[in-house]
Amino acid sequence: MKQVEVVRASGLSKAQVSRLARGATSGRTPLPPAVYLSATLPAAEICARYQAGESTNQLAKVYGCSNTTIIGILKRHDVPRRVGRTIELPVPDEELARRYLEERVELQQLAAELGVKPNLVSRRVAAAGVKVPIGHRRMDLPDAEIVRRYKAGESANRIAKSYGVSHVTVMRRVREDRSRGSA
Repeated sequence: MKQVEVVRASGLSKAQVSRLARGATSGRTPLPPAVYLSATLPAAEICARYQAGESTNQLAKVYGCSNTTIIGILKRHDVPRRVGRTIELPVPDEELARRYLEERVELQQLAAELGVKPNLVSRRVAAAGVKVPIGHRRMDLPDAEIVRRYKAGESANRIAKSYGVSHVTVMRRVREDRSRGSA
C-alpha cells in the first residue's frame, strides 16, 4: 500500500505515516500508542472471542496490549461486559458484620483469616447493611485518662506512644473534650 493510500485510510498526516513507516521511536509520537494500537487490532475478532467466553485479560495477553485497550474496543462496539466472578466465603455476610460490629474485629484481620483481600470483606459487610467508614475505625481509648494526663502537663507524643496512636489522635481527643465541656 502506498503512503498516500495509508494517509487517506488512517486519517493521519503524511509526516505521521512517514514516522510510523520508519519506526521512529524518538521525538513526539504521532498518536498516543493506545489509539494507534486499538485502530490496528482486529476488533470484530476480539468482540467475537470475548462473547465466546474469553476474558479481557486473556485477550490482552493474546493481542499484546492492555486490558483497558480491550475494554475500549468492546465499548466502541457495544459489547455488553460480563460481571466478574463472585467469591464464595465460608462465613455468611451477616456473621462478618456481627464480628465487625460486636467483636470489633478489624476488616484486615477478618480478611487475613479468610485468605481474601480487605476490600472484599468491606463490600460484604456493607452488603449486610453495615456502614463501613472510610479509613480506620475510631479506636476505643480512655478519653478521660488522655485528657487528665494532657492537662497534668504530659506531652501529646508521650501519651500517644503509650497507647500506640499518633499525637494527632491524642490532640483530637483533647479538642473534642474541650468542645464537649463548652457545649
